[in-house]
Amino acid sequence: MGNQQKALNYKVIIRVLIACAVLVLVWWLTTGVFEAFSKASTSGANSGRLMARRVAMQKNTSSRKAVQSSSKSASADARQSAVGKGSTSTSSSKEQSSASLIVRKTDGAAESSVTVGKLSAGEAITVGRTTMNAQKLAQLTKRPLEVVNNNRGVLTLTKYDSANGKLSYRYDPKKSAGSGNVTETVAFTSGRESLRGTNGFGAQPLNPTPWGDNDAKAEQSYERVAKLGLQWVRVLASWYYVQPQKGGACNWRYVDKAVDLADKYGLKVMIQIVGVPEWASGVDTLSVAKKQELDSRGLWVTNFAPKAEYEKNLANFVGETVSRYSKRGVLDYEFWNEPGNQSWKDNLNDHRPNPEHYTHLLKKVYAAAHSANSGVNVLAGGMTVGETRADGNYISAQDFLKRMYAAGAKGHFDSLSHHPYGVTGKGFGWNGWAMMNGDIVAPRANEKTLRQIMGENGDNDKMIWPTEVGITARSSREESTQANTIQELIKWQNKANYTGPIILYQAQNDRAPYISNPAKANPEKHFGLWQYNGTPKAAVNTIASLVKPTTPIAKLTITIKD
Repeated sequence: MGNQQKALNYKVIIRVLIACAVLVLVWWLTTGVFEAFSKASTSGANSGRLMARRVAMQKNTSSRKAVQSSSKSASADARQSAVGKGSTSTSSSKEQSSASLIVRKTDGAAESSVTVGKLSAGEAITVGRTTMNAQKLAQLTKRPLEVVNNNRGVLTLTKYDSANGKLSYRYDPKKSAGSGNVTETVAFTSGRESLRGTNGFGAQPLNPTPWGDNDAKAEQSYERVAKLGLQWVRVLASWYYVQPQKGGACNWRYVDKAVDLADKYGLKVMIQIVGVPEWASGVDTLSVAKKQELDSRGLWVTNFAPKAEYEKNLANFVGETVSRYSKRGVLDYEFWNEPGNQSWKDNLNDHRPNPEHYTHLLKKVYAAAHSANSGVNVLAGGMTVGETRADGNYISAQDFLKRMYAAGAKGHFDSLSHHPYGVTGKGFGWNGWAMMNGDIVAPRANEKTLRQIMGENGDNDKMIWPTEVGITARSSREESTQANTIQELIKWQNKANYTGPIILYQAQNDRAPYISNPAKANPEKHFGLWQYNGTPKAAVNTIASLVKPTTPIAKLTITIKD
């Protein structure tokens, strides 16, 4: 009986241990899920409350001054040397192919090819800032495309063979390439066409000011964007600052500087065209005291619509902007910032947004932009989160878009811009991401997504670009909410197939230090990913760990010899 009792005891012990192990396993599997759910819920509540405040204190992105600095150079091309005239060699693997071309400065153009592979549906190949879908690649035989033109030489794509994935090119070296052997490395990437060969992630940097007083700080901001693995920046081109005097020459210095920084750090550029000079809006007739009073209320004097007699001037400015920067590979232009709220003021007597007036100007802007370069992408809107107000001072994204279409917007924009704040919000009306396509939170029976409205108007194929989104963090405690929110944004951007690049707001220091009572802090001053003193917030590590740069599918190394 003793042995039998011992055996029975052992069986009981074994069963207890197995039961404990099962309980531990169940706890381990469910805790992570519960924790993620809890974080999303907490973040959503905070985000919803913040957006209610944010709507009432709109920012004027065209007049922000910047804050950051750096002199570290961007990553340079790999340097190699070789010998021979017009010789070429190619090696490839499943992951990436590589090709090399060796020419002399005194040679004529040399021709060869590089293997970039076959394209899947919806894919495109990007070289520098030039993106080519299957249709554009097929046209190369008749319309060769120049993709590189610098002091070293000119690279022109001449043919794409869809059967074997080979891309033919012509390279013409310049005698001004420099002394000794000079090497040029050209990367080819592939991916969703709307992402322009990138990972689809970017940030609002600290842009250079028109006064040139923050160049070092602006450069630090651009460098930070690149170091985080982000590949896009939003650059502001404000008519207000570029041409402050009626009939005066345009001063492009600060926009040029911004694009120069983007080039230096290998970043793609989307330009936001916003702001109207006082002489064109009539603000110049107001007293200094009145202008100050308007600015103190957040009704920035830069954001009044132009008077009717100056609409042509606005179109000319847009045409000049596109002509100037499309030559540098910038093809994406957003017209205005959040015209559904008081970032748009219709005239001196009516400060409310006006979708019909906006659409009227959009038509002129679209025509001017496409006249300057037929291949540009004009983004309409900058739609925001919130419900239409009875006083007319705020119009919801859906209502604004419906009224745009009713005013004839179809055919006068290429993509829609939206600012999807509130990604963790539980209600459809306050979840900016859900508004786009019904992800996360589905619309109710009486609600529609932006894509549904676009589809009803025959624009199913148009992309929505999330051109500004983030969340404030006014204390160390709120940094975790900011990091969790950005993690959600990254997750949904990776899942989406209807979006262009997302621009996180913002890659700069806060504009004020933390205070003992964060609830009393101005949330608009704490959207930075870095604290006021330059200390990275928690979101910086989140972005760095989750966002990875695209890997080239092919590299072409060109060596130019004396």
